Amino acid sequence: MAAFLTSICVLPLMLMPYLVGAAARDFAVAPRQLGFVAGSIIGGVIVVMASSVFWVRKCNWRVLVVVGASIAIAGYLLAGHVRGFVAMSTLLFIASCGSGLLYAPSICALSDTTNPDRNFGYSFFLQILVSGLIGFIATGIAQRWGLSGLLDLIAAFFALALMLVSFLPARGTKIGAVDAIGRAAGGFPVWAGLTGMLLLTAGPVAVWTFFERIGNAAGFSERAVGNAIATALLMGAPGALLSAFAGKQFGRLGPLAVSTVAMVATFAAAVITRNIVVYLLCGVLFQFLWNFGLAFQFGAMAVVDVSGRLIVLAPTFQGLGAMAGPAIAGMLVRDNNYAPVAAVGGVCAVGGLILILWLCRAPITRSGSAVGIPPNG
Repeated sequence: MAAFLTSICVLPLMLMPYLVGAAARDFAVAPRQLGFVAGSIIGGVIVVMASSVFWVRKCNWRVLVVVGASIAIAGYLLAGHVRGFVAMSTLLFIASCGSGLLYAPSICALSDTTNPDRNFGYSFFLQILVSGLIGFIATGIAQRWGLSGLLDLIAAFFALALMLVSFLPARGTKIGAVDAIGRAAGGFPVWAGLTGMLLLTAGPVAVWTFFERIGNAAGFSERAVGNAIATALLMGAPGALLSAFAGKQFGRLGPLAVSTVAMVATFAAAVITRNIVVYLLCGVLFQFLWNFGLAFQFGAMAVVDVSGRLIVLAPTFQGLGAMAGPAIAGMLVRDNNYAPVAAVGGVCAVGGLILILWLCRAPITRSGSAVGIPPNG
């Protein structure tokens, strides 16, 4: 059930191209402003997840879900029916705070399992499956009802979380004392790994946020672009599922490195192409490879997080990357030229990969004593 709750929490992020495209049409704003729509959707999650390291293991998880879902529902419903761009962005931020209250206990529940790599992989599979199926109707909803229709749909899914709250445990199993955040689970390597996750999120999200705009600039029809994005989302699901099994055969290092480098290649190809089939293939491979590598990032962090508390900082750092990536990339766009978006995505992804690979190889220190190199298989 925790996996399904995470799929609800990340639904706004996965539908970002549709939301950004609808906002562009409804509010007639420039690309550099659209980057801040992504920041509003993710910013609240960052604030909540950053603080959750101190309280998520002390609070009743079911209460957190009820409160968070209620805030998210109200925020998304109101955001869809205001006329000002600033008011809409502010309400999206508030709704995002509610989403963070759901996400924190859900991530902890997955981290507490005996095989976090596999279960995070299943979680990502479900996230992509849900968002991909919704994507096929998202274009029609946006064309008929605009941004408000998409936000109403998202609010409905958060209402579903209220119906499922009883299936989530009230508390987790990991109980670790944290004298100073970071010392409890490996010190500097952990923070380097978190920074790597930040960069590995900033790059892909920067490209994904503008993926609809990239197709629009290439001259493809709105319907064709919408279907391409939905298909790409669905094809991310096999990537997430495959990661649950690939780790057993090849460890973490090889699959993560190959998938990240190949993903960067799809960034460049998507921006260059003027062929809808190539654009579709770029989207499909992009989502497949991105979701294939996500479970290995979380698995690496779960191994070194003996306290069970620092894992909630992983979504926080990812959120920071997801907010900064589109904002930076959007400011570099000129005259519908999205090549800078691909460049930002590639640099961030490669930099993040280097840090995560180093985390997998670095000796981890717990309570001041070295305990060796974390497993990568």
